Amino acid sequence: MFKKEKCTTFLRNLLKKAKVGDIHSALLAYRATSLQSGFSPAELLMGRKLRTTVPITTEGLTPDWSYSRTFQQKDAALRRSNTRNFNQCHRTKELPPLQPNTYVWIGNDRDGIVESRSEQPRSYNVRTPSGCVRRNRRHLIPVPDPAVDAGQSDYYHTRSGRLVRPPDRLNL
Repeated sequence: MFKKEKCTTFLRNLLKKAKVGDIHSALLAYRATSLQSGFSPAELLMGRKLRTTVPITTEGLTPDWSYSRTFQQKDAALRRSNTRNFNQCHRTKELPPLQPNTYVWIGNDRDGIVESRSEQPRSYNVRTPSGCVRRNRRHLIPVPDPAVDAGQSDYYHTRSGRLVRPPDRLNL
């Protein structure tokens, strides 16, 4: 399938090349052109090929919806392929899930505790001092609970959650 930018550029160039009174035949050719799935937009809409300047048998002009299952399978395979290629190029990775009662840093010097998983994908309900909020997993950085670390005065955590320990050589 065409991306929106490519599609509009292609259509704009097609209309520029069309003669003054021949815009409708240019649009007809555009709508009858096959996509990556092998079917044209008009064929998907009407269940048959359009009558264009290219000769076609009368059997091709009768509506037939037998290809709908084939189209759905090809379209699903194309979407999976596009998703896989995008994820490979952009090195995406799935973040590990968070357990309830996990202490997290949200950002802007805000922290909270994960209450539960939200109905939305990759989202969690987080209890903060100002109330309960829903946040996406990539905005939540798990940090150790400050109540547990209260006895360890030597160690502290940065805003990103990294544990900082002073070196042993300074313990004289």
